[in-house]
Amino acid sequence: MNRLNAEWWELFQKHYGMFPGAGLALDEPRFKRAFTEMAELEVGAIANVDEKPMVGHYWLRAPNLAPNDSIRAGIVIAVRQEKQFAAEVHANGIRGAGSSFKSYLLIGIGCSALGPQFLVHALGDADQDRIKPHFLDNTDSDGICRVLTDLRSELDRTLCIVISKSGGKETRNGIIEANGKYDRAGI
Repeated sequence: MNRLNAEWWELFQKHYGMFPGAGLALDEPRFKRAFTEMAELEVGAIANVDEKPMVGHYWLRAPNLAPNDSIRAGIVIAVRQEKQFAAEVHANGIRGAGSSFKSYLLIGIGCSALGPQFLVHALGDADQDRIKPHFLDNTDSDGICRVLTDLRSELDRTLCIVISKSGGKETRNGIIEANGKYDRAGI
């Protein structure tokens, strides 16, 4: 073994950790760096240098972790408003044109739809759900047509929810298509 290979092998052995009971192996410096970067994100570090947002999805579950009082208060207020809105929808205080909501149509791309879809699949029960979920989660025209066709008979009882972090064209296209369907139905 030449000297360079021997040095690399020594470095590898020093930083490589194997945990067979957990089926885990890791490169210790990278592992430590990941925890350091996560701690920086938790206190408001910028994760996406192009868009410049702080990333704090977990602050929604634990507002006390938010990096400042303004963000913390905004989260608490928004969560309270969302819960109130949902309670009013379920109590028929907020209704569709045809009466109580039977379905909802979530329009969102990427993580804006993936999180809600995950929750629906992990926690939902199609036979027990009070309001049936539908998603426009990409720009596939056949998929959009299929979802909107499925909703045709209950469009007047379908709540639309739009979720977008960036306000991109893909979400806008879903809104335009859904709005067109509502307009053509006279709703």
